[in-house]
Amino acid sequence: MRKAIFVAAAVIGIGVAMTPWARAENSSVGLRSGEERAVAAADGLLHVWEHPFGGGKHCTWVGKSNNWDECGMRNKGSDIWNNGYAGNNDDVWLHYNTSNTGAYVCIGRGTSWNNLTSINPPPPGTQRITFWANTGSGSGQPIADNVASHEWGNC
Repeated sequence: MRKAIFVAAAVIGIGVAMTPWARAENSSVGLRSGEERAVAAADGLLHVWEHPFGGGKHCTWVGKSNNWDECGMRNKGSDIWNNGYAGNNDDVWLHYNTSNTGAYVCIGRGTSWNNLTSINPPPPGTQRITFWANTGSGSGQPIADNVASHEWGNC
């Protein structure tokens, strides 16, 4: 199997429910540079911003998301940061389609892609990262503004 799935536990009252959650906010200030993010304490979340360097709408997730529409970020992310905790299932598989289907690429724990572009070749200072070849619908497409779902696992 190419990956394992992890869903974080959320405490509800006295019981524990296994559910993913997403939070959306407009972010005017964030850890914008890779250097700032590299020294930040892990918070267990996948962070996505609408614009490079922590600009625009900001969504965070613990656990998987079958559809980034739940946060209003489907096909809109240009800054992605995996700030997960160290351990098993600490990487994130980003998918081209909803329901974690189609082409995919994996972003390791602590990795920040903070200035994504779809332009080829990428302008200086930008990152053009694509979905891995031969992995399904969307293979080879840039991940900038093209991610629709994600799940935690191991790269």
